[in-house]
Amino acid sequence: MDITCFHKLTYSDVILEKIMYEGEVFDEGPFLEKIILCFNEKRFISLQNEIEYDDIILGFDEPSAFANDLKDVKPSVEQLIGSHPSWMWEMKNQHGFVDGFSIQLINSKNPYESWIVVFQSIASQIFVSMTSKV
Repeated sequence: MDITCFHKLTYSDVILEKIMYEGEVFDEGPFLEKIILCFNEKRFISLQNEIEYDDIILGFDEPSAFANDLKDVKPSVEQLIGSHPSWMWEMKNQHGFVDGFSIQLINSKNPYESWIVVFQSIASQIFVSMTSKV
């Protein structure tokens, strides 16, 4: 999927309401197979791990009945709720596989505070990491 179709989500009136995941939780932590960013007015960005090549498949899927709130297994994502998207990047590796997606989220109450959230497909699961503006 061409990432340019996401340009309509990069407005300040689009607010992140929740981040959902599908996968399993083990003692070592969550095994994330799919992430769904849920924005207001029923807008979604879905990131699904494609197991064979460890690609991330971008889409607009709504959360399924099997989805759970990501903050339950990764509490640090709760600070992102209420923010709005600014920039998005599709990440391709040297072999042409889309194995990552990044999104910059800006705090709706303090525009000087923002985060870049990185979703990487590694070993058949999606890993989530964040950086914040210092």
